[in-house]
Amino acid sequence: MVRAGAVQGFLAQPRAAGSRPLQAFLILIPAHSEATRTDATRRATSGAMVLAIDPTVSTQAATEYLRGMPSTVEVETICLRTACP
Repeated sequence: MVRAGAVQGFLAQPRAAGSRPLQAFLILIPAHSEATRTDATRRATSGAMVLAIDPTVSTQAATEYLRGMPSTVEVETICLRTACP
């Protein structure tokens, strides 16, 4: 889990040595679980930065957090909740 200001979530970073993510995924999840952590880690293995947040965290704040990462060029939002913004 990572916490930065109003943003708290599970952050998975690329594992490849020297990897520089160009894309980040913001995953909107209903709640944190082992399955959501596994999904985030799997996506990070492909070279993307991944942040999974539950409904208590602002989507806008989380997007800004990811955009603030030095190597992030694009942030794609994936909603796994029953009600998506």
